[in-house]
Amino acid sequence: MKRSLLLIMTALVILSGCADAKQISTPTEKSGTTTDHNENKGSKGATIIKEGTKELTPYVKTTQINNEDVTSITVRSSESDHSIDVPKERYFAILDGLYWLDEGIAKADEQEKPTKSVAVIRVETKSDIYEIPYDLATNRLQIEGDWIYAYDYTLLIMHSLLAPESDIGKIDTMLEEARIEFDKNPTVTDTHLIDFEANVNGKDYNGWDKELKNDEATSRVKFYETGTKMVNALSFYTNGIIALNRQLLFTDPKYKTQDGIHVGMPREKALKKLGEPNVKLASHWGYKVGDYIRFHLYFEKDTIKWISLSMPL
Repeated sequence: MKRSLLLIMTALVILSGCADAKQISTPTEKSGTTTDHNENKGSKGATIIKEGTKELTPYVKTTQINNEDVTSITVRSSESDHSIDVPKERYFAILDGLYWLDEGIAKADEQEKPTKSVAVIRVETKSDIYEIPYDLATNRLQIEGDWIYAYDYTLLIMHSLLAPESDIGKIDTMLEEARIEFDKNPTVTDTHLIDFEANVNGKDYNGWDKELKNDEATSRVKFYETGTKMVNALSFYTNGIIALNRQLLFTDPKYKTQDGIHVGMPREKALKKLGEPNVKLASHWGYKVGDYIRFHLYFEKDTIKWISLSMPL
């Protein structure tokens, strides 16, 4: 089934190894929009779209693209001429990650020059090539000269591709493994945990979220949150907690549930204490609290690697 996205795309030609991009321009008009075309070596007819209507305001300038027209997506870091292929099953993390970014909200408050970690996201369709500069260190896309915060799953996949051994890269690898497993076996049972059984050190997600607001993160990378249309941050704390988008990861054995579930516990022992999970995968167990799965265990070699609390929108 064809599915069209209004996808943010700035057609750019990247000058070898440089963060600055040269825009291509020879305007023509079509159906209320002005489209710039130019034949440039390597550009393959790349385009710049300027919206002729006001209905899309305040969103960043967009162009219509059909997912089925995408033939390849690659990523190239500033430190290498080698391009990395994005797996087809993860195209959504790039394409959907460029979907309906609100320019007024997602625009970075600091428009300083990019860091040395600028990469290029290259999306090739049947007729065009789009190249978008991406600053890995700050999770910013360059759209028509402005730096704009990307989505959280853009942040995750870009680290997985360009810095797989980084903490963020490892988080993406684990979450993606669980996603693929669930796609193959999307079974969810109807049992429930009692609220307090899913608390970690006596607090639920809201309790921890409130506490972390008073703690200073050791590192933070901002991202645009689609559900709330706000700029948030992936944050690491010295106490062994990582805050993602509406999800907390507890990485230290000192964090426990009332039943003593903790990082490092064997899988079978956790099963005896908590019972069967609602989602039971090799890498991830999910337990319902109320109507939603809010308590999670992530496994590595049959041992709990992370305990996680999440909060649905």
